[in-house]
Amino acid sequence: MSSLIALCSALLGLCVPSVVDAGERTVSFVNEIVPVLTKAGCNAGVCHAKAGNGQNGFQLSLLGFEPLDDYEQLVKKARGRRLSFASPDHSLILLKASAQVPHGGGRRLGPSSEGYALLRTWIAQGAPLGSDAEPRLESFEVQ
Repeated sequence: MSSLIALCSALLGLCVPSVVDAGERTVSFVNEIVPVLTKAGCNAGVCHAKAGNGQNGFQLSLLGFEPLDDYEQLVKKARGRRLSFASPDHSLILLKASAQVPHGGGRRLGPSSEGYALLRTWIAQGAPLGSDAEPRLESFEVQ
């Protein structure tokens, strides 16, 4: 059973574009940014996916289960203060995640990490949601 899970994970990984060429193509919120937030623990139940109102007014869905809601929270809520398109390095999401400004959750992403670079590229691109052409998981079957 564990080998089946490993195989399925590997196959799913092939569907997600790599970080290497992120500057040459549009970064996908659903396929790339949500996994960065999940790996960093931002959308965990003890952090911004906490029941009620998240953490300090920033609410994400548990483990990225509702990516469209997460996009709204990150890009549009709080008058858009979490992202700075004119100066991506001054985006609140990056400053807090890298602990360059006080953050109750501590440092979640280092400024030299792949996740930080991907988030920064996504913001510099105008924080696109994605496109209809990007890979999507349509079904998953375990036998």
